[in-house]
Amino acid sequence: NILFWASNVIDQYPSRRVIVATHDYVHGYNYYSNSRSEIGDSMWEKLVKPHADQIFLVLSGHYENEVRITSLEDGYFVHQLLSDYQDRHNGGNGWLRIIEFSSINNEISIRTYSPYLDKYETDSNSQFILDNKITESKFILISILPWIISSQVIIPIAILIVILVKRRKQ
Repeated sequence: NILFWASNVIDQYPSRRVIVATHDYVHGYNYYSNSRSEIGDSMWEKLVKPHADQIFLVLSGHYENEVRITSLEDGYFVHQLLSDYQDRHNGGNGWLRIIEFSSINNEISIRTYSPYLDKYETDSNSQFILDNKITESKFILISILPWIISSQVIIPIAILIVILVKRRKQ
């Protein structure tokens, strides 16, 4: 299955750090806020938790909201972020997340911006900084599986794995 495939890809690169992007992972509804969905719990147990030494960031959508969860697993922080704006006025007004990685400051900066409105959202769920111990690195795409069939529904971008690699000294 998809989680077995993703686990194998991660296992092939044991010294690399991983970002997982998936569709349904963190609940966005107020009464479930700060919890994973049923699918997210399954992904946590089968993929994220066993690879917490490599997976440092999980990105998801599906539920209209902004939610962040940081879990500590075996001494490793795993940041899990939900951002989905499609149910907002005018189909979401183009709201998107800008994620910046700083190896100098050991942090991940998150900002929310609408190019349509030319405006930033600045509340605490939209603009924040996550601690992250990273070394000088760049992103390269290692593998992607763009479509899976689940319960007779095709779900786009089930899991996207981006793995960080150290830059070669020149």
